[in-house]
Amino acid sequence: MIRAFLAAVRFPHLQLHHHTGAVVKALTFALIASFAYGIGAVCQGLGAKTTEKDTSGVRGFLSILKHPLTLAGLLLDIIAWVLSRLSLHKLPLFTVQTVLAGSLAITVGLSQRVMHTPKRRSDVYAILATAFGLVLVGIAADPHRADPPTHAFKIVLWIALPLLCAGGISLRQKVPPPVLGALGGTAFGFSALAARAIPKVDGFLGLLQTPLLWLMLAYAAGGVVFFTRGVERGQVGAVTAAMWAAEIIPSSALGFLMLGDSVRPGWGAAAALGMIATLGATYALARPVEIPNSTPGDFNAP
Repeated sequence: MIRAFLAAVRFPHLQLHHHTGAVVKALTFALIASFAYGIGAVCQGLGAKTTEKDTSGVRGFLSILKHPLTLAGLLLDIIAWVLSRLSLHKLPLFTVQTVLAGSLAITVGLSQRVMHTPKRRSDVYAILATAFGLVLVGIAADPHRADPPTHAFKIVLWIALPLLCAGGISLRQKVPPPVLGALGGTAFGFSALAARAIPKVDGFLGLLQTPLLWLMLAYAAGGVVFFTRGVERGQVGAVTAAMWAAEIIPSSALGFLMLGDSVRPGWGAAAALGMIATLGATYALARPVEIPNSTPGDFNAP
């Protein structure tokens, strides 16, 4: 379907090369991952909010993780994460991350049904803007493997990991929930950077010996912890929006600066417009909804 669309529209400067099949597969992986992330976010939000009241400390966090809905959400996250990592072998970070950010439209739409959030007309426009933005970034992407990572790139990843973890742990009870979502998004973004930079290796044993693999996993684990704590304390839509904003912007910038990510000739403006449309729609979808006569226990995610 994606191949037929690209062939039919015949945009200027858009040439379908012999590797179009791999690009279509990578885009399909990213789209499936987006749906899985969106559904998984709602599952984790429901699991966190339906757990016992006292969820502070390690015991409380483990009680959240043991909830069936939380486990289902984490399973969907793992599936989405694997698919998104595979798509990064062919597509630049800004494309994959923006497509994944479209999962917030799924999160908001589903939370309106299962969390009884009032529907807003603006949500429909935001979802349409998301779709428009995703089409643009998908077409504008210049698919290729990342440039070999430099020593400076590796140093940034190694230094940022302990700083992010230490800051998140020390601030987890002091900052608003969207800040925890942003910390989780930053961790997920750096995980994507590590995944994008993993070079071709010989076999599974060669992959296990790649330090970037373990950095990718460590950042992903940190992202899961921060995001779960965020949706436990706040609105799932707002926390998820903060997560995607923090995941897209820094990692995409570093992808352009340090990994050789690029857009097709003449499509820079379209790529920028697509990212802006998706991020704008993310902000619109994340705005809190006032629910009359709601109680602290109500589900009031946007």
